[in-house]
Amino acid sequence: MTSENNDSATSVLRPQVLYFALRMEEKLRKHDKDRGARGWLGYSQPEEQKYLFNRLEEEVKELEEEIKHTEKVVERFHEPIVNSPSESIDVGNMAMMIYTAIYSDEICNSMIEFMIKTLHRQVQK
Repeated sequence: MTSENNDSATSVLRPQVLYFALRMEEKLRKHDKDRGARGWLGYSQPEEQKYLFNRLEEEVKELEEEIKHTEKVVERFHEPIVNSPSESIDVGNMAMMIYTAIYSDEICNSMIEFMIKTLHRQVQK
């Protein structure tokens, strides 16, 4: 990737990425009281990471079921479904948690700072 491509990639988030990220954050915040401020952060041990992988597999199965149900509704009523599957947000969150758990806190903190700056630039436009 050239620096030109890198600059453009960090200056503007695609609307779809921003929307998905906001939906992910919305779902995560619903569980803040249950999981505490750090939630999945600090899942650095292999058994903790395995737990996250198992949860991802569960969420993918739930997404598959949600999609099957949606297809049945579309078939029966011949109406398109306009809501995005909420399980896709859960899958995204689990994948993000795994990504975060694999990398050190230092890398994660750099990534978080980068994203905050990017989101602030996006909002200011």
